[in-house]
Amino acid sequence: MDTTPKIVLQNPYRILGIYANSPKKDIVASKGKVTAFLKVNRSLELPFDLKGILPPINRSLEMIDNAEASITIPKEQIKYAQFWFLKISPQDEVAFNHLFAGNLAYAKEIWSKFDSLSSLQNRIICYLIENKPSLAVKDAEKLYASFGDTYIHSIDDSCTLHLTGRELLHQFIDSLGEDIGMQNLLSYDFCEETQAYITRNTTEPLINNILSEIERTKKVSHSNAKARIEAAKKLIKNTKDDIITLKSIFKENNPQYQLIADKLGLEILQCGIDYFNNSEEEDRHQTAMKMQKYAQSIVVGTLARQRCEENVKILQRMIDELPPREVFKYEQYINNKLSRFVVNESPRLLSIANDELDRAKKLLMDCGPYLGSIKEILGANHPYYLKTSTNIVNIILSKVIDVVNRSLEKINLSIGYNRNSVIEQTRETIKKAWLLTLMMDKMNIDPSYNRDRYIPNRETLSDILIKAKIFTGKPDAIDLRSEKQMLSEIKTISDCEYFISVFPESEHKAEVDEKKRIIRFKTCNCLKDCHDLEKDYPNRKAEIDKLRDKIIFGEFERCETIDEFESFINNYPNCKYITEAQERLDNLIRTKRRKRIVYTIIWTLLALFVAGLLGYSIWSSNHRRELEKQAAKQAEYNLYSNIVNKGDTSSCARFLDLYPNSNYIGEVKKVLEEYEYHHLTSLDDCLDFISNHPHSVFATSIDSMISVRAENLKKEILDTPADCDLDEMWKIIRKYSSYNNKSLQLAVTAITDHYNQIKEIQQAKAEKARKDSIKKVEEAKKREEYEKYGTDANAWKTAKAEDTMTGYKEYLRRYPKGRHVQEANKNIIDLEVASVISSGNYGHLPSSQQISYGRGKNSTIHLTNSSGKTITILYSGVKSMKIVLEAYQSRTIILPSSSYDVVATAPGVRSFYGTENLIGGEYESEYYISTTRY
Repeated sequence: MDTTPKIVLQNPYRILGIYANSPKKDIVASKGKVTAFLKVNRSLELPFDLKGILPPINRSLEMIDNAEASITIPKEQIKYAQFWFLKISPQDEVAFNHLFAGNLAYAKEIWSKFDSLSSLQNRIICYLIENKPSLAVKDAEKLYASFGDTYIHSIDDSCTLHLTGRELLHQFIDSLGEDIGMQNLLSYDFCEETQAYITRNTTEPLINNILSEIERTKKVSHSNAKARIEAAKKLIKNTKDDIITLKSIFKENNPQYQLIADKLGLEILQCGIDYFNNSEEEDRHQTAMKMQKYAQSIVVGTLARQRCEENVKILQRMIDELPPREVFKYEQYINNKLSRFVVNESPRLLSIANDELDRAKKLLMDCGPYLGSIKEILGANHPYYLKTSTNIVNIILSKVIDVVNRSLEKINLSIGYNRNSVIEQTRETIKKAWLLTLMMDKMNIDPSYNRDRYIPNRETLSDILIKAKIFTGKPDAIDLRSEKQMLSEIKTISDCEYFISVFPESEHKAEVDEKKRIIRFKTCNCLKDCHDLEKDYPNRKAEIDKLRDKIIFGEFERCETIDEFESFINNYPNCKYITEAQERLDNLIRTKRRKRIVYTIIWTLLALFVAGLLGYSIWSSNHRRELEKQAAKQAEYNLYSNIVNKGDTSSCARFLDLYPNSNYIGEVKKVLEEYEYHHLTSLDDCLDFISNHPHSVFATSIDSMISVRAENLKKEILDTPADCDLDEMWKIIRKYSSYNNKSLQLAVTAITDHYNQIKEIQQAKAEKARKDSIKKVEEAKKREEYEKYGTDANAWKTAKAEDTMTGYKEYLRRYPKGRHVQEANKNIIDLEVASVISSGNYGHLPSSQQISYGRGKNSTIHLTNSSGKTITILYSGVKSMKIVLEAYQSRTIILPSSSYDVVATAPGVRSFYGTENLIGGEYESEYYISTTRY
């Protein structure tokens, strides 16, 4: 039968063709027989194939080996034995004869007459073959309740496994449930213990799967809208069947089902909220609503239902208030601009008043085209268009009023020489405000708003302008053209770029790009333009080549001179006009050559005439130059004679400068070298001499002089005291270390060693002075530390003087058991509450609900955290208290009856502030986080 469980059809005992309690020798014999037939590729029918009752078995050698291996493990042996036939009594022999003959009903009838171990076991298998699992389980309850202690030994006396009757029943149910599905067993009526076991095994995997999916979803970043909505969809898909099954098993009033359903529903709800708050998709309202309604359909608990209903109502209200879909993108842009304008308001200083008005003007200019687009689609009298336009005017008008009022107030507060400057600034501010108002006159405004607010404020500003005698020019025009109108009026590249700058996300962007391309092709008038077009439009090469050819032909037609033609040929050597251009150039060159020949003849005749006149003048000039050369040679010789014969060494340098190529240059240099040698005085002179005259005849003598002077320098430096100037010594080392002289290098080495010794001494002294200075500073700090915090009294005095949370926390850190610990903790709570109040950035916290009345000195408050976050609650009053409530935690506190400031905070949520007037009795306060950003 096709509906028979697989554990029966593919049972190892059936494959081997034996009873579940067959001895080992029968198992070996049966395996050997089947194996022998398979090895010669012959099929073998065994009685336990149950031909006509069960489908046939297609045995293989691998299947036989696996079957034998399965029943060698004690636990597996008993498991498979529970789903196969036993032969213990003579009645079993009779029943098996009917069974092997294909008469399942006769066999079952025989086994039904007794409730022995084997008859119960064999009836179970018959019921499973007939697809009657409920009867099989009921007989299993009888079997293991009556024969649980002897069951395993009836299978195999040598089996070491020990299981009770209950454990055997549970193993039977687990194996059957794994095969046919544990959930399919739930619809039958078993004993209470069996029913509970099946229910538990059915629901635990479902509950664990739902909880694991919820945890996986919680780990997804709450600020990533796309990830959150995908996680929610996956959560719904992966848990939908499970939650339906649990509901059918538990029913809604079951506490366990309520807890799981509420957790699942609230997580899906939170995913929808996170997606809506962080997404910018147009259909985010509808997507979030699907999540919210699905969550609402799942949750069971009162608080969870209330939260879901509240969020669905808020979101539905927002959906009802959405603009028409065709203007959604324009409305979204305007709202984003308005939000950024409001959030990024500048500090309220007169010095930036004009900047604030400039920002307001930019807001008006930016929103103009989008407002015009809404007007074109909906019409000038459409309520939504008027509402949007009025909202823009209202925000800008409020800014104008605020800036002007602060400017006038600044005048009243100014005194002295600064007053005139403030007045002038205020006049400029009023002028800008009036020009901005004139721009707003062009806007369509709701009639009631125009009558009640806009006109009165406009008239007031006009009166101020007239009284102050301020004269203004014309206001800037607002571009109120719609997207379609602006698109239809595009005529230049600038128009295209302006359109894209105004509507960067426009659906007409491709059309604008095409218009820009057409305009660029029409206005292309140079090769650079063609090159730019090739880069931007590589697929339009043929069209660009035509433009290039037209531009080249135009330049060819404009050529008239040789230079112009040569430039054309150089610039366009491969164009099709190059031959004609070369011919025209050759004609111009030939004409120019003929003219040049005529001009040459004329100029030759004139030159001959002039040469005759100038011949005498040239001869006279040459004769004068010859005389000058002779005089220069005589002066050179005279100077040389003075140097060599008279020893005038002062003239050597002048001779070398005047006559660097003279024949006497060598003798003059020898005279100068000898003179410099005899006048050497210092070590530097010797070194310079060797550098200037490396091959001098005095080189040996100079080396000796350097050695003596180097030794003197060494002695002089080595005698310097330990507190000498090391920089000067280092300059000497660097100065002489580059010279290639052995004596000098030895002296430099000795000086360097001396330098290092003195440096170590001076560094040691400096280090000692530094450590002494640090020690003094540390001692001073310790004295100051002791004066502030050395005793409990000093530390408390310091904390009271600072009167800050940091000061009191420092006192508690140093003296956790000090005399003022309670007062310090109270002051910390009071200061924390005061900081929230003074910031002004908090939501309103409702007062606790009084649930019982009394006039006692103390009041009892029951606090409940119904959110998924840790909430911290601060009470500040006659007795201050800090209460930290973990997620879904409750706590009861007692406070003296009085008035209190109360602050509640949670991670990622702004603070909430309220007051409590406790008059005795009991109060109840429930905290939860509700998203109202829709």
